[in-house]
This record gives sequence, C-alpha cells and structure tokens, in this order.
Amino acid sequence: MPPQYTKAATNSDSGRTGKLQFVSADVPNPVAGEVLIHTLVAGICRSDVHIIRQKLAVPPPVVCGHEVLGRVEKVGEYGPKDLLGKIAIVYPWIGCGKCPECLRGDMGLCTTPMGKIFIGIQRGGGFAEKVLVSHFRFVIPIGNIDWGLAAALPCSGLTAYGAVKQAIAPPGGVVGVFGCGGVGLMVVQILKATTAAAVVAIDVSEEKINTAKEYGADFGMVVGKRTSTPEGQKDLLLEARKIAPAGFDSFIDTVGAAGTIGTGLMLVPGVGTMMRPGGKIVVIGLDGGDLTVRVPLLVNFKFSLCTAWLGTPAELHELVALAERSGLKSTVSRTCELRQINEVLEDLETGKVKGRAVVTYNDVDGKKSRM
Repeated sequence: MPPQYTKAATNSDSGRTGKLQFVSADVPNPVAGEVLIHTLVAGICRSDVHIIRQKLAVPPPVVCGHEVLGRVEKVGEYGPKDLLGKIAIVYPWIGCGKCPECLRGDMGLCTTPMGKIFIGIQRGGGFAEKVLVSHFRFVIPIGNIDWGLAAALPCSGLTAYGAVKQAIAPPGGVVGVFGCGGVGLMVVQILKATTAAAVVAIDVSEEKINTAKEYGADFGMVVGKRTSTPEGQKDLLLEARKIAPAGFDSFIDTVGAAGTIGTGLMLVPGVGTMMRPGGKIVVIGLDGGDLTVRVPLLVNFKFSLCTAWLGTPAELHELVALAERSGLKSTVSRTCELRQINEVLEDLETGKVKGRAVVTYNDVDGKKSRM
C-alpha cells in the first residue's frame, strides 16, 4: 500500500460550500513513461475560481491546480533517468493524442472528451504534494528561471504568448492591453521582449496601471466609466489619439468582457476609431457577457476579432527559452500554504490580488520552498 499524504485540495463539495475540501490521498507510483512530480509551487489561476464556482464544468472530485512546478521525484520505466531531481514545469493540457487537433500539436483543443487528461481538471493537479504526469515529454526543466515566473508559464504565460503571436505589433506601432492583472502583466512583458511596438496598459485601476509600467508598459490609460457616455467616449478617444495618433494597431484583451471589446471597437463620430484600419483585437479573458458588433464597422475598417487559448507543448518550450534569455520577471505578489488556499481564491475573485498568487510546499527533504 503506498504511503498516504494529506496535503490535497479537491472540488468534491465545492458546489455546495463554494470552497475546496482538504483530503488524504495515496501517493501515485509512475509506470512506463510516467513521471511523479513533488510539487514545490502551484499557481492559483482565475480558472480555478471558475471551477469552484461551477462556471466551468469540471465533474468532482478532482484535485485542482493546473500550473505546476516541482522536483522530479520518480520516473517510470522507459523514462529518461536524467530528469530525476530536476526542477521542472508541467505542460498540463494533455489531450487524447489521436484527434485532428492533437495530431497537429494543439492538445489544448482536444475534441475527445473522454480522452483528455488535463492536469488539475481531469487528472490531479498542483493543489497536492504529488502530481502524476502521463508522459515525460510533458515535463520541461526550467534551468535558472525564477520559480514564481516558471509556475505561471504553462497557463497564463502560454496564453499570453499565443496572444502576442497573433497581435499586430509592427515596429513603431501601438498595442493596448486591457486588464493589468497577472495575465496582463505577462502580456506586457512578452510584447516588450518580442516586439518593437509601444505598449499601453489599460485598466480601471490606476494602481494596476502603475504596476504594469513597472513591468515595461510605455503608457497607461484609466478607462473608468468614460465608455458609458458619448462625452466620456470622446474624451477617452482624444486621450488615445495623443498616444497613438493613427490609432492602435491591436488590442489584447485579458478581461474578455463586452465592455472591453466594445472599447477596442469604439467609433466616435467626428473623431474616429480607437484602432487604425486593419486593426485586430485578440481576446483571451473569460469574464463573459454578450457582445453586439456593428458588422459594417468591421468590414469598412477591416477590423478583425480573434481569440487565443492555451498553446502547444512546442510553444511552451519556446516560452521557457524566451524567459531564460530575456529575463521575464515574476508577477507573483502573494504566496500561501495549501491550508490558506480558499482565502486566496476568494481574494483573487474579488480583485484583491494584484499579480499572481501561488501555493508553496516544502521540498522533498522537508526544506521550505525558496519562493
């Protein structure tokens, strides 16, 4: 009988209580090709809040936490033994490997529901001391990258990276970033590391905009309630024109609300549009709402609207390499032990966490995480 470990949090009763429950679980033993990770840092994502609030359909019980960084503790038969002891992150979006989406490498879009084994969703994740990974190819050593930064790369980092790849960001251009939370700060950094465009942080909070400037944003715009009146819209657009006289080349929307997308598509008669002709909005946020778009506006100005969602294992390798060479900074502003996770999840939901929050664990030898 495998030994027991007590540090695990599941959504087994979250529909009734609105909280994760703490349970005991057996330590899994890796078989052929599998890898056992001893968790050191687990990112707390807004998607975890959506799971607990049942906005995302994740049947209980499952140990949540899809952003996992840890030490490779065991490698199953046929696995590379040189992984043992290394600090690594886990690509969590593991699909069936057989559908068209998986075969082209985009496992995050796997279309075989019963074939998915997403970490923290279909298979136990980082809100536990041990995580079993189905194959060693999804385990990526991080070298000397900051642990807090690395833990965020498989989800918020990967999504931000995909959004930047889709955005129009020419040298001398201007890109706006809606939302300056953890994902927005990652978008700002990746834009500055990979493009020569100016970056404008856009938020309702001046404090968050100032934080985004610390992470590389060139300008900031406080939206507030100005989009709710014609006079406010004109004032906002005139302010935008001072930063981008020809209009924004693109927006990356980390909020994903009708209001933020609508601001990007805003047209003020007699003044103009927020975007220049041919501009693009890349939506990666999940706040939701219904969006009404004036189709002639899209057609006449050749505006485009698209989304970015997760990414491929190959892109995660690219992102790790980018983080190593460009010095991306951690956006972690809060750490906690697993027993405190429900409190942190509530603070994340209510906007009290400025950047990213993570759970930290002691190492295999009992020493505290270096976070």
